[in-house]
Amino acid sequence: MTGTVKKHKKTVLGCLVLGFFCLFAFAATPQVFKNNSPVISKFFGNQSPMGQGSVTKYMFTVYKLALWAENNQYKYSNRLALQAWQEIEVTQEDLIKETLKKIYDNNHVSDEKLGKYEGYLKKIYPAKIKPKQTWTVIYNPNKSIDFYFNNKLYGEIKDMDFAKKYFGIWMNPAGEFKDLRQDLLKNQRA
Repeated sequence: MTGTVKKHKKTVLGCLVLGFFCLFAFAATPQVFKNNSPVISKFFGNQSPMGQGSVTKYMFTVYKLALWAENNQYKYSNRLALQAWQEIEVTQEDLIKETLKKIYDNNHVSDEKLGKYEGYLKKIYPAKIKPKQTWTVIYNPNKSIDFYFNNKLYGEIKDMDFAKKYFGIWMNPAGEFKDLRQDLLKNQRA
């Protein structure tokens, strides 16, 4: 009986230690956006992000995200930028699948449009994104949405309907990322 009690004490102690480390990790605010990347500097100078937060899955951070907007006003008539710092490795196939799912969940677009969007994503997503790599999306009003990986232009799409739906993955007020959206809009001007 005492062997079983000792085993349970070790299990409980291990869970407490793991829980402590998880709490510490969640309490830490993303510091990866302290200095603007070359891409962000090109479009926003030294402007600080409006806000930042993390996307988590199964209690692990997948990526950290920051938002910039002209005049700190999130609207589609302004230039916008989302920049992410990747925490886990992800493949193009998984990125495309998740992106299309989120776009469909927010907009219920037709299979024809999803097929068109899948074609775009195959051109603008790299084969793999590894931890500590960055991806940046620049929304240029009435022109294009540009995709950068590790500060190099990877592709652009001139379909502004797609561009708005893409930003809507994180910025849709009724979407999955409501709390993250609030974090990203933290310093928005009225």
